[in-house]
Amino acid sequence: MTRESLRFPLISGCAVYPAWNLIQEGENSMTDPSEEPATDKRSKEPNSQNPLGSLCPTRIGGAVPAGFPRHRLSKCLRIPTAIIERNQGLECTDREAAGFAGLRLVGRTRVEISSAVKYGLLERRSPGRVKPTDIARKIVTSTTASQRTAAMRKAILHAPLLSDLYKCFRGRNLPDLPSLLDSLRYSFNVPSDDMHSVVLVLVELLADANLLEAVGGKQHVIGFRQKAETQGPGPVKD
Repeated sequence: MTRESLRFPLISGCAVYPAWNLIQEGENSMTDPSEEPATDKRSKEPNSQNPLGSLCPTRIGGAVPAGFPRHRLSKCLRIPTAIIERNQGLECTDREAAGFAGLRLVGRTRVEISSAVKYGLLERRSPGRVKPTDIARKIVTSTTASQRTAAMRKAILHAPLLSDLYKCFRGRNLPDLPSLLDSLRYSFNVPSDDMHSVVLVLVELLADANLLEAVGGKQHVIGFRQKAETQGPGPVKD
């Protein structure tokens, strides 16, 4: 397959993209990086290339933010929603949170909770306990599509790595797949084993928040800015 043929397909809703030949890991195999021993899986190639130039400056000596969300945003809503609807949005244990959603607290459920925390949908005030955030409440209780979309876009700015990728591409077309993978490797220091997962979650996240539009046969990333970008925590800062 040539470099020119590896283009992002037109995206409708929450489509999956088999043309990329990407492997979407099954839920049973998902693990939270924080639960795994630290290993250096980064490419041994020198970090000297930056295919996107000044759009995504190379991080000298940096590393990929630990624990980017392993799920798309829309999938991370079921546990916060269940807590709001069945527990009045009150703080509860992880096991109780899983139970409200009809789930058992097994490995993949823990990863889903972890992803919800990274999107800013759940907060931890003490170990093993979670509570829905204002962002989650706004998404769940929104009465219009525009209110829901605005709240989901705000969640993007809380997600480690994904928020940086969004800021890199907003207002521009997504690059072809090889260029995007090069950017993940050289600009964001993403380990090779994580690249396909990052691409899938990123594009599904943008689709969930209605931030993709077809322009001239390519996918254009819609730009938006919020006050949280200058005042929010950690990954929100440029």
